[in-house]
Amino acid sequence: CSQMHSTSANPESVVQSSAREFKMGTLGDSISRGFNIEIFGQESNHLNWSTGSDLPGSHVNKLNQLFNQQLALGVTIQTLNLAVVGDSVLGANSTFQNQTNQLAAWDPNYVTIEIGANDICQGNLSSSAALTSFQLKVLNALNTLAQSPNPPAVIAVASIPHIWNLTQIPMLAASSACQYAWSLVCPNLAVGQTNFEAQWAAANQALKSAAALAGQTVIYDDGAVANTTFQATDTALDCFHPSTSGQGLLADAVWGKVELYLQAAISVSAK
Repeated sequence: CSQMHSTSANPESVVQSSAREFKMGTLGDSISRGFNIEIFGQESNHLNWSTGSDLPGSHVNKLNQLFNQQLALGVTIQTLNLAVVGDSVLGANSTFQNQTNQLAAWDPNYVTIEIGANDICQGNLSSSAALTSFQLKVLNALNTLAQSPNPPAVIAVASIPHIWNLTQIPMLAASSACQYAWSLVCPNLAVGQTNFEAQWAAANQALKSAAALAGQTVIYDDGAVANTTFQATDTALDCFHPSTSGQGLLADAVWGKVELYLQAAISVSAK
């Protein structure tokens, strides 16, 4: 299935970008809101990996660099970050599909999606039926975007970070404050490594499968985020969310999978 998202596809065939305006949208959870980076319990949206204007390696800043390389001067990049702290796919209070509907109506050219960590951490994916529902709901959201009247040229789906590995970082594992924070933000860690990591791997497989079914404009990161190794300094104040450097790692991981597609989109829009 992953062959559907290889760089052998022709991104130019689906470009809908304007020569004067390029719209970038974001869906997801607290990771994409820069949560807990600077002040505990607050968002630092300007430092998120996707639309963070003050994170040098964010995707919006990388897009600006690409436009400059293509001499597409005068192009304005607009961003709309509809990620929601605490959001999930299957949670009772999920806003994921509603946010997707809103973003699709905005006609973005590029969309990033990072979702699923809260589903794992809250124990939403403990059964095969739940995993099937998770995949179907993600696919529905992707189809909402990909089949909209003016679909994005590129839709990037990030894998879910290796949450369990955070608990294996010696500096964090030795901290009672970190242990307490983990119990609050990710109570499903209590099921133990085998069960937790099985759910994590299954969730990432569901994201991959949904992306493959949604068509060639949807690019799964092939586990790039899931395989990213974080150090203690890459975690925020709660020992869980990514810090500024952690956000940078996420940005680089996903960018490596979508850059060629975005280069094609920008090349067309610059003509």
